[in-house]
Amino acid sequence: MIGTVIAILCSFVWSVSIILFKKSGDEVHPVLLNLFKNCVGLALFVPTVLLIEGMHLPSMTWSQFWILALSGMIGIGAADAMVLKALKQAGASRLAIAECAYSPCVIILSLYFLGEKLTLPRFFGAGLVVLAILCVSITKESLVASGNRILSGMVWGLVGIMTMAIGIVMIKPLFSEIPLFWIITIRLAAGVVASTMIFAGLEQKREITRVLFNVPQKGVMMLACVLSTYVSMMLWVAGYKFNDATLAAVLNQTSTIFTVVLAALILKEKFTPLKAIGTLLATSGVMIMALL
Repeated sequence: MIGTVIAILCSFVWSVSIILFKKSGDEVHPVLLNLFKNCVGLALFVPTVLLIEGMHLPSMTWSQFWILALSGMIGIGAADAMVLKALKQAGASRLAIAECAYSPCVIILSLYFLGEKLTLPRFFGAGLVVLAILCVSITKESLVASGNRILSGMVWGLVGIMTMAIGIVMIKPLFSEIPLFWIITIRLAAGVVASTMIFAGLEQKREITRVLFNVPQKGVMMLACVLSTYVSMMLWVAGYKFNDATLAAVLNQTSTIFTVVLAALILKEKFTPLKAIGTLLATSGVMIMALL
């Protein structure tokens, strides 16, 4: 049960951070925004891991270290930048459709590489959650994808979500062997390295950086960084530690529902009857997966 609570709480915190990013950092280049939030998270996690785990490095093989590093580079450094780029280009409703690929990706990867089993109740519950996400995501506007910018954003979103799934599934076997906070910190440090490399390849870096420092709501953007890369990161990885990857993936997918509700409350987007049905379906699906 604790794993279920952690995974759902992670979804809520992530949704709050997405709303805050949309309000404060929509004009910032997604690569720089990803680098900035990763640096904020790493600055918080270094003292956290030293305080909780001590000054000694965890016992691990070089193979385990490089798996963690690779997971962080692709799952944080690359995937998050792609998702932020998709949010900027395609918009929240279209990105939500792309996010529906997350659970199936993790489920397929877990079945193939980790040998996990998908029971009938979980399959039914997962189906309800996916159906709910489609209910709240597919609108008339989201189905009319005109222009290369929107198409490009959808592609970036799908690739980013699939990359994120690969990054978390590949480290699942290490959760029982390496302390949780060291897993997070090593992945995040690798994500910062990857984010820096990607940013270094951009043109007009000075102009891009100037936009970041001129953001009107700096406090809101900083809060979004802390929530997304510190609080949410701890909850996200902990959710995979206390659940199998299939269940954690589907529970994390409820972030789309939270985003719709928060968008209606904070961004003043319409909360339609279809969105209400979707929220009910998602809640039912989560309860079935958690209790059966």
